[in-house]
Amino acid sequence: MKIKGFIDQYGWSAVPRLFKAVLRKFGIIIETFFLLKYKLNELDITHKFNKYNYSDVRELTEKDISKIKFVSSEKLEIYKNRFHSGDYSCYAIIKNKEIQYLTWISWKDMNYPTIFERKEDLNPDEALLEDSFCSPQHRGRGYHSMMNIFRLKKILDQQKSEVLVLVLKENKPALKVQLKSGFYFDSRIKFIKIGKWIKIFQQKI
Repeated sequence: MKIKGFIDQYGWSAVPRLFKAVLRKFGIIIETFFLLKYKLNELDITHKFNKYNYSDVRELTEKDISKIKFVSSEKLEIYKNRFHSGDYSCYAIIKNKEIQYLTWISWKDMNYPTIFERKEDLNPDEALLEDSFCSPQHRGRGYHSMMNIFRLKKILDQQKSEVLVLVLKENKPALKVQLKSGFYFDSRIKFIKIGKWIKIFQQKI
């Protein structure tokens, strides 16, 4: 990530992010995430959904992977595996034949960051929001808020009752979007890894 984009995303929180990046060089990883939840409310979601124009949004399939230009090759491989599993849905904003934004719903797995080396099954009535990315030249257009509501509507249509999302503590813009969408803090998860030693602390908020 370029420095400007890094600062745009994290603001003043870019300072601790840079400090943690230095610690990683020495094999020390310390990260804190918030687990947020939302009890699906049909009236609330429908009201918010109707405020947006989703004519440029469509669901992606595996054949669209080669059209995604703004994520790493490692991410693209993860996306390929997700499509193969059939347990995920991916939606994108496409304008002038360009994928400007994409975002995912996990219908089965509660995925934690790779460093956790941990994955759980979601409950049958749950879904997980994850992996939203915007092309750098199209940021600042409100896509994240718009597509957050879009995903909640899709989950509602599948008759789920609860939605989960994990957000990095320093990612203030993402936290703001989720809280505005109706999410609330459920717990704080702190991950510490020093060498091969790993400890995970989870505390209800």
